[in-house]
Amino acid sequence: VDAPEIAPAVMRPFEWLCLSRAEIAELRAFIDARKGRLVPFWVASGEQDLTLTTGPGFGNLVTIKEIGYTDHLFPMGGFRRHIWAWNPTFVTREYRKVTASVKNGDGTETLTLNSSFLANVQLGWYLGFLRLCRLEDDVPEIEFESEVVARCSLRLRELPQEAPT
Repeated sequence: VDAPEIAPAVMRPFEWLCLSRAEIAELRAFIDARKGRLVPFWVASGEQDLTLTTGPGFGNLVTIKEIGYTDHLFPMGGFRRHIWAWNPTFVTREYRKVTASVKNGDGTETLTLNSSFLANVQLGWYLGFLRLCRLEDDVPEIEFESEVVARCSLRLRELPQEAPT
């Protein structure tokens, strides 16, 4: 049973193209592990949601350009507390949880993370939100173009009220 929502949940397609039998097996394993709509998973926004103002180095404090995170996003629950840092040059990704947020009064906000970054995060890195999603279909359809090429359009539904705080 799907409970009624106050507002429509964000739904987006994700196109998965497989170019080998191993990639097709990986897609099937991913779908099977989700058990249809039952098991939620984290999806990176793929956008630069937060802008670093100073590189945190290896610490667990991150200073960002003020966007109202402390006043509006942080106290609303767990759905914007999980973030990812991405280095576009080296394709390095790290995932963290925001445990505290402070408005500095100078156009910046300081976020405290659950642990320090392993890599030296600098100004060129992207910071974005992780979104808790589930598959929209219990049995997504895989279209085979040949024996080794397949594609699947996975419809993902965001679950903002289910994200852990």
